[in-house]
Amino acid sequence: MLQELRVENLALIEKLQLSFSGDDHGLIVFTGETGAGKSIILQAIHLLNGGRGSSSWIRSDCSQAIIEAFFEHDESNSDVHRIIKEHGLENENACIIRRILTQKGRSRVYVNDRLVTVKLAEELSEHLVAIASQHDHQLLLASKRHLNVLDNYGDLQGERENYTAKFRVWKKKKEELNDLYEKERDKEQRREFLQYQLAEIKAAAISPGEDEEIRRERDRLKSSGELSSLAAKSYDLLRGSITGPLADVRKNIERAAELDKDVLELSKHITTLSFETEDIESKLREYRDSIPMDSSHLENLNARLANLMTLQRRYGSTLEEVLQYGVEAE
Repeated sequence: MLQELRVENLALIEKLQLSFSGDDHGLIVFTGETGAGKSIILQAIHLLNGGRGSSSWIRSDCSQAIIEAFFEHDESNSDVHRIIKEHGLENENACIIRRILTQKGRSRVYVNDRLVTVKLAEELSEHLVAIASQHDHQLLLASKRHLNVLDNYGDLQGERENYTAKFRVWKKKKEELNDLYEKERDKEQRREFLQYQLAEIKAAAISPGEDEEIRRERDRLKSSGELSSLAAKSYDLLRGSITGPLADVRKNIERAAELDKDVLELSKHITTLSFETEDIESKLREYRDSIPMDSSHLENLNARLANLMTLQRRYGSTLEEVLQYGVEAE
């Protein structure tokens, strides 16, 4: 039941405070000529009910308009108790609804001094205030009121509340079940994704440090023409100008050592140098022959390196981290 109504700076009303809490109050009638402000009082209640407000309704030279109503309710109004309890707005059996309109067009609604949405205020006021007018019969066309009419007519409010309580329990359990189904789907999707990643890593057959080896081999293959030319020229010079004459020197000094023992140490030194030069010649020839000249192999190296770099972008900055990710995924 509405106990008090306070209106400030709304249209023509500067300040109005009405009290309906006296024991002698029954039917209260407001009368007055056109423009006295009767409709403004109804408009104030309409705003408390969640109606659309406008800054043009604020009294001139005022920054805001305030409409506030104090209601008392008891346990028989179960809908009001439910809404207040669900949103943590308890204040014994009192319900104070306040709405503030500002010149900036903003509107704030408070229930028991707590900020709420206009929609919540509308839902709450629906069970506190009933406005009858010449169009009141149109409320019968509102489908959301049909069940209320039937349940009240059949005196089924108790059964309805019992059903509502059970329905809420069922709804909560259904939401929990749907959440479990969703988690199960997420788990399966995660499993499939990890299986795909693991298969990709295993198919690559990665070896730690492989990328660095491939880079070295690729760089060598890119320079194979120049390397082959340098190795060939060096081999030809060593073989033609050094190895042969050095062998002749070795033979001459060996013969001299047979004739003069003082040349023996020199002969040994020249012999060692000659054999080492022949060994260098042999290794230089092997290096020349080992230089790769296959361009298709270069393409294979680039493709392999690109594949390894893709895995590193996805799973880790190094091949070791990629392999570790595979272990964790498995």
